[in-house]
Amino acid sequence: MAGRRPGDAEIVYASTEKAERELNWKAKYGIEEMCRDQWNWASKNPYGYGSLKDTN
Repeated sequence: MAGRRPGDAEIVYASTEKAERELNWKAKYGIEEMCRDQWNWASKNPYGYGSLKDTN
């Protein structure tokens, strides 16, 4: 991780309550699992997704 950059949000809040209420969707994982999985994916894919051309 790195320090904050100019323009970065100081604090970010998120809630799945609206999606649950309006879409009848409930989050399956908590923040710790989501952060872990995102970190693992980003570590294994440093350049992000390949292009569509790469997958065909």
